[in-house]
Amino acid sequence: LAYLIQSTAVTPSPLEDSVLRMLDAADRAQAQGQLEEAARLLAAAQALAPANAAVLAAQGLYALRKGDAAEARQWLEKSLSHDASDPRVHLNLATSLRALNDADSEMKALNQALTLDPYFFPAVMQKASLLERMGKGREAARTYGRALATLREGDRLPASWQPLVEH
Repeated sequence: LAYLIQSTAVTPSPLEDSVLRMLDAADRAQAQGQLEEAARLLAAAQALAPANAAVLAAQGLYALRKGDAAEARQWLEKSLSHDASDPRVHLNLATSLRALNDADSEMKALNQALTLDPYFFPAVMQKASLLERMGKGREAARTYGRALATLREGDRLPASWQPLVEH
C-alpha cells in the first residue's frame, strides 16, 4: 500500500515516512489475517494524513478485502478525487463496482485505468471479462487477445487467472 504515496521530495518527510510505515504494517497485518490490527493502523494513518490519496485508497482496499464493496467505492472515489493518477486505484474502484453490479461505472473506471496505462494487464483482463458478461463476445475476445499479447514468455499469472487465460 505504501507504493501509493507519491512525494515530490526525494526523501519522504517525517510525516510521510510515518504514514508509509503504517500503510506497510497494515498491509502485512491484512496478509496475516489480523484485520483488527490492520484497521487500527489504517485509522492511525488517516488521523495523520486525512486527505492523503494513498491513505484513502488503502482504506478502500481494506474495505474491498473485507467484502464491503459499497464502503470501498466511497473510499476509492474519495482517493481519486485527490489524485487520479494511479491506475491501480481505478482498478480497485472497478472491482468494487463489479461487486455492486454497476457495469457502466465499472467500464468507466477500467477505461480510466487503461488511459493511464494501456498495458495494465489486470485492467485489460477485467475489461475483457466485463465485455463478455455484457454479451459483447467479439469485443471481449479482441480484448482478451490484447491482454495475452502483452505477456512475455515465462510470465507467471496468479492461479485465479488461469481459467480466464485458458478460456
